Amino acid sequence: MTKKLKGKKHLARADMVVFDGEKKFTLEVLKYTLYHTDYLCLLTVVVDAYDNNNTWSTREKSFDINVLGQLLADLKQEESFILWIDTIELSFEYIPTEYLLKIVFSSNFHPKGIGYQGKDKKYEMGFYLNESQRNGLIKSIENILKMFPYR
Repeated sequence: MTKKLKGKKHLARADMVVFDGEKKFTLEVLKYTLYHTDYLCLLTVVVDAYDNNNTWSTREKSFDINVLGQLLADLKQEESFILWIDTIELSFEYIPTEYLLKIVFSSNFHPKGIGYQGKDKKYEMGFYLNESQRNGLIKSIENILKMFPYR
């Protein structure tokens, strides 16, 4: 989606950013992936992350929009949940009593990237969210879902 802004093209962004001290996670949605089923609506995303000694990026990987929909619903309800399905390489867990968002990486989203093997341990990052950060995350996910509705 592009908008004309004072004679220049402005690209609307669909992304979410989470940070906490020395850690940062960014998920940017680029487009719909062509593959759709009754159960999946895949998006093409880019993930950038760093924490302490690890910095990594994934380029144009498929990601199920249902994961963001579930994260949004549970952040709004402030209920603890975990969403992990065998086909999901990126999962989220929110623990409201601790104000903690956990992001778990495996396979293509793992810091090892193509070097990841099934026997490798999943990589986990934790972010403590204050009320303002939680509300900002909710707005970011709502924006992504508005720009890329389930279809």
